[in-house]
Amino acid sequence: MASNPETVNPKSQEEGKEKKPESTIIVNTEEKDLLKEQDTDSVSQLRWTKSQTIVAIVGVLIAAATLYVGYLTLVSQKTVNPPKSSPPNKEKGGGGIVATLTILSDPSGADVYLNWSHQGITPLSIKGKAGNGLLVVMKEGFVPQSKEIDLDQVGEIPFTLQTETHIKPGKVLLLLPDERQNKENFDLLRSHLLKEGLSVAGVQESDIFKKEMQRAGGLSNKAFRAWTRARFGVDILAKADVYLHTKDLGKQAYGYEGIQESLQGTYRTEAKIEVETIDLRTGDHTASFSATAAAFANDESRSAHEALGKAATRTARLARQKISG
Repeated sequence: MASNPETVNPKSQEEGKEKKPESTIIVNTEEKDLLKEQDTDSVSQLRWTKSQTIVAIVGVLIAAATLYVGYLTLVSQKTVNPPKSSPPNKEKGGGGIVATLTILSDPSGADVYLNWSHQGITPLSIKGKAGNGLLVVMKEGFVPQSKEIDLDQVGEIPFTLQTETHIKPGKVLLLLPDERQNKENFDLLRSHLLKEGLSVAGVQESDIFKKEMQRAGGLSNKAFRAWTRARFGVDILAKADVYLHTKDLGKQAYGYEGIQESLQGTYRTEAKIEVETIDLRTGDHTASFSATAAAFANDESRSAHEALGKAATRTARLARQKISG
């Protein structure tokens, strides 16, 4: 009798078949979890790297902005308060600050005077203690020039000298002695000189001239004469002396009865004006002349005024003849 083949339970086969896939599913799930964890770490690291990069960029921008603001502040301070540099014409000496002053002239070869002291010929460099001074530059045949200078601020001073021209009548600087000069006498004589066609400097110029002449030591200083010509544009100095002598005729003894009584309140004034002219180019005396006049009036001041007016008229005519030729 043949034996029956062994019967296999289909459920057992199915269970055996199902057990394998369960094992595979479990493995795949773990891998997925591991991959997820790895992805999460990568994302975190990426986010951290980006954060660090952003922070670094922001820090760099802040530092750059700070540096730029500091640069602008420094430039602004330099613009508002530029650094002071020492002038090239100054140097320190044992006695203090010493200034170097360079005098140039066109044409060259001009005499240079500083505070009435001759310094040399242009081009010229002068060293001395810093301060103020009066500079005069002169050359034969050219109009002299003068300038008030500050040795603290100047280093080089150029002068352009103009060729001298002689124009007649020359301008006159009128000078009356202090003890006899007053504005009324000066203005009266000046007005008559102007009527005769002469150009005459005013009383203020005359006062400045007298003060500076004392500092220069007089008309013998040719630099002072050159300064006078440059400062006031004059060629002739007219030194005038005015003399007035007034008498009350009612108080005079005449030797005749009734004459003294009839002359009561009558004044007679004699006026005399003496003039000496000096050529400021050379310092030479060119002319001396005088004029006199008399006047009668019932008032003392009126008598003096009329007499002085007549004398001034005659003086001005003589002056025009002597000065203008």
